[in-house]
Amino acid sequence: MGTFWDDLCRHARDLAVPEWHRKIFAVREADLGAGQEAFVDWETAKQQLRDSCK
Repeated sequence: MGTFWDDLCRHARDLAVPEWHRKIFAVREADLGAGQEAFVDWETAKQQLRDSCK
């Protein structure tokens, strides 16, 4: 896995970002700017994911 990750990091600029990723990012960025969404710390995010799978 480490080898895969290292290779991915070395070639990140060569990877194309799909248009649907760009659209999702734009919506989420707009929601943040409008105060409809907020960032949470990683520990909180992990707990929210665990809770949603119960």
